[in-house]
Amino acid sequence: MFLTKEDLGSAIYGYQVDQITEGNDDLVLQAIGAAIQEVGGYLSGASLYDVTAIFTTTGVQRNALILTHTITVTKWYLVELCNADIIYEQAKERYDR
Repeated sequence: MFLTKEDLGSAIYGYQVDQITEGNDDLVLQAIGAAIQEVGGYLSGASLYDVTAIFTTTGVQRNALILTHTITVTKWYLVELCNADIIYEQAKERYDR
């Protein structure tokens, strides 16, 4: 999988994810899936990218910038559920960028 729950640690603490989702990993997977679809939609519109290849890449072979943006979008979908000890404006700002 291109993005895992553990990858989110660069943008949101694990305890925050657990608080927001109440330990329901299905919600995390849903947020990751939605983020991949959203970021993939932006990339496929450019017709320059092989979106399938990008999102089937794993480990250190992943594009760092696309990974970072996908993590940010995933965080946004999680933050939408709850604002548990997260700076909402900072999350929104990064998502908007």
